[in-house]
Amino acid sequence: MSSKGELEGAETLPPEADTVPGAPPTPSAPPVAKWDRYELLDLLGKGGMGVVYKARDRRLDRTVAIKFILGADPNLTMRFLREARAQARIDHPNVCRVHEVGEVEGRAYIAIQFVEGETLSRAAPKMSLDQKVAVMRDVALAIQEAHRLGIVHRDLKPGNIMVERNDDGSWLPIVMDFGLAREATIEAGITESGALIGTPAYMSPEQARGDVRAVDRRSDVYSLGATLYELLTGRPPFNNASLAIALAAVIHDSVPAPRSLDKSLPVDLETIALKCLNKDPGQRYASARALADDLSRYLDGEPILGRRPSLAQRLRNSARRHRALFTLGAWSTAIILAPGAFGIR
Repeated sequence: MSSKGELEGAETLPPEADTVPGAPPTPSAPPVAKWDRYELLDLLGKGGMGVVYKARDRRLDRTVAIKFILGADPNLTMRFLREARAQARIDHPNVCRVHEVGEVEGRAYIAIQFVEGETLSRAAPKMSLDQKVAVMRDVALAIQEAHRLGIVHRDLKPGNIMVERNDDGSWLPIVMDFGLAREATIEAGITESGALIGTPAYMSPEQARGDVRAVDRRSDVYSLGATLYELLTGRPPFNNASLAIALAAVIHDSVPAPRSLDKSLPVDLETIALKCLNKDPGQRYASARALADDLSRYLDGEPILGRRPSLAQRLRNSARRHRALFTLGAWSTAIILAPGAFGIR
């Protein structure tokens, strides 16, 4: 686990958490002075929710990562513990393992798998196109396992995926940071209060609207598509510095076709990415597994099942997103044509 990976994962959380009373005065000051269970080695990252240290498990003599929550905000503590509970339920080689959840000197902590790698965003330039596709297939299968357990990640992005290089040159992805995950069996609350959650460049339109009840596994499919899009083109689907403009683009604007940015990209990969990024959740892949299956078909040289939206579907989707504009246009056209029709008659 690199420091950059944890920083990117933590930056989506409220920055004001850093100023909560009781927070460590500096990121270099260890939150625990003496600890007989873990030896804190290096600071890996710091964000709005907490700090992450590389540590040695004294009992089992293994390297782990320890995440501490900053401050004493009960909502942040609940979110922190929910992350551990959600992530611990997922037993998959491409999901970061949770070793232990506990409390020391009044601070909640999670001991998780230490990943000796780097974020997908950093590793992407070193990967071939097929390697990128293979990584996304494996990530989609990992997210499918989370969905099978009723867990929606809600903050998938290149910075929340770590990768390690295998001996054969392939890449092993590890999905991190289920801090925004929501179990389908839990009533809306904590971060479901209407506050914006996630990272705008990768969040689905329903997340950008704050429509918490509409966020489900297809929202993760959208984020998987946004991550794939960035791997293919070198940029996210929407990349605006202004939060308001970024959210408006996610909700209303059409995604630029990947091949408009890179003509060399295969048409099938463009089709897969754009299907994931459809504004209408019903037009996306129905599951992360369906996405993984199409990525496997591409890698195997087989025809993919995903299809581009027809012209009629694109017009309907556009009309639905811009209902007021289309209504005004229809009335304007009718007003213009009516006198001419009357004159001809």
